[in-house]
Amino acid sequence: MLPDMNERRGYQLFLLTAGVVLAVVGVIMWGVAANQASHDESVSELTNAMLGWNDSGYVSPARVWMWVGIGALILGVLMVIAWVIVRAASGTPTESVVDRPSLAEVRAERTAGAESSVTTDLTALAELHDRGLLSDSEFEAAKSRALGSN
Repeated sequence: MLPDMNERRGYQLFLLTAGVVLAVVGVIMWGVAANQASHDESVSELTNAMLGWNDSGYVSPARVWMWVGIGALILGVLMVIAWVIVRAASGTPTESVVDRPSLAEVRAERTAGAESSVTTDLTALAELHDRGLLSDSEFEAAKSRALGSN
C-alpha cells in the first residue's frame, strides 16, 4: 500500500532536513578535525624530530574524524539530491488539464465581454440620443466609434 500524500511529504521533509543537517555537521566535523590533525601532526613531527622516533603506521583520531566528516558531508549532499529527484518525480500539478478552460471557451468569454460592452455602449448612446442630450451627428459619430469604424 502506498503512503498517502501527507506521509510522502513527511518523508520528503525528513529527507531534506536530514540531508542538510548531515551536510552541515559533516562540514563542521571536517573543518575541526582537519585543524586538529594539522595541529597533532605538527606536534607529533616536533616530538619525533626531538626524540628520533619514527611513527609510521599511526593514524591520528583527528584524521579518522576528518574522514567521518567528509563522509557525512557526502551523504548529506546525496540526500538533498535524492530529495530534489523525489520532489520532481512526485510533484502534484496545481490544476489538472481537465479543470482548465479550452481555447474556444476563453475566446467565447472574451468575445462575449466585448460584444456586451459594445451593446451596452450603443444602448447608452441611444438612450442619450432619445433624451435629446446628443444631436444626430454626435450620436452617429459616437456610434461609429463604438462599433470601431471611423
